[in-house]
Amino acid sequence: MSSVYDNITILDFTNNVAGPYATGMLGDFGANIIKVERPVRGDDTRGFAPQIDGSGFVYWWYNRGKKSITVDMNDPRGLDLLKQMIPKVDVIVESFRPGVMKKFGLDYESAQALNPNVVYCSVSAYGQTGPNAKKPGYDLIAQAKAGIMDYNGFPDMPPCQTSFVFGDLLGGVYGAYAIAQALYYREKTGEGQYLDLSLVDALVSLNNNVEGYSALKKSFKRSGAHHNQVCPYGVFSGKNDSVVICAPNDRLWGIILDLAGKPELKSDPALSSGAQRCAHRSRVIDIIEGWLKTFDNIQDAVDAMEKAGIPCSKVMTGADLCDDPALVARGMIADFQPPADVTSVTDMKGRGVVVHMSKTPGHIGRPPMLGQHNDEVFQTFGFNMDEIHALQKEWNEKYAK
Repeated sequence: MSSVYDNITILDFTNNVAGPYATGMLGDFGANIIKVERPVRGDDTRGFAPQIDGSGFVYWWYNRGKKSITVDMNDPRGLDLLKQMIPKVDVIVESFRPGVMKKFGLDYESAQALNPNVVYCSVSAYGQTGPNAKKPGYDLIAQAKAGIMDYNGFPDMPPCQTSFVFGDLLGGVYGAYAIAQALYYREKTGEGQYLDLSLVDALVSLNNNVEGYSALKKSFKRSGAHHNQVCPYGVFSGKNDSVVICAPNDRLWGIILDLAGKPELKSDPALSSGAQRCAHRSRVIDIIEGWLKTFDNIQDAVDAMEKAGIPCSKVMTGADLCDDPALVARGMIADFQPPADVTSVTDMKGRGVVVHMSKTPGHIGRPPMLGQHNDEVFQTFGFNMDEIHALQKEWNEKYAK
């Protein structure tokens, strides 16, 4: 069965999460991803904790299905190898700070001179233009700069980061989206183009505080575990676990009261509308949590609510996800192979392909060992392998010091 990107080769200069996630998503659908890594050390995430058999597992999923080659980009001979590869690839993706690729002679203009129809994507914290472009940046800074952090947390506490690297992840999704669009445009016109993707821009695109402040001259503020405009709509605690309940209209609120054994409160003026329930949110929380705490197992409360038609869910843990029958049935939790040099983990589960395509389904490949595909890739590109082996030996000795 053919894949969407069967004939697409991507030269991947990305590091950490955002860029690797973008290329990894394209690799799920058949793109040939050649990941360029530093000799000996590789991508930063290879060294992240926790590690298994000396391998940082953060690296694994974001670099699934890729081919790893090692090149010393501080050696002109290494840069010459890469420049000879550029005419034979379709896409270049990089995540250096703006200006770094130009120093290497691998920026868009240089790449376009070698390959006029190349699609070239730069992923950075602030983008390639504007007053912040040259500043260093990470996901945490992007969350702060985009106003996401101000919206996250509890009203009586300082702003809070999202525990996931949300800017990196969204940047990866937008990166894959942008590359797919550029490839479609090239299919129609024969023309490549340059893509400038900023993590801050990606997060700002989700922040409805922009229009809210512009129109109302006020910002929506942190509301903790509960929505600040509808109620009940949030996280509620039972004896041992928590559950999310979404009952934002009068009908669903009435069902909650029936389940809680308090049908008489349907006529209480203080709880009679969504606005009133928001105004008396603490009372609503007390009613619901008082009922939830009558259950020794929160799943029994979830089952009762689902049977009655209340949208709800237990707050899932990592252990819950790996065994969740619905996710397994969807293929979102699937068998996953770590790099071949990791031997102490067997029967591992990982995240599956997020988009289900009927004619061109995706596949989660195995992440590479560092430099695993040096011989395969360089031979495919027609290089003299004796020279490649000599270079690799020299670089490995240099970076092992």
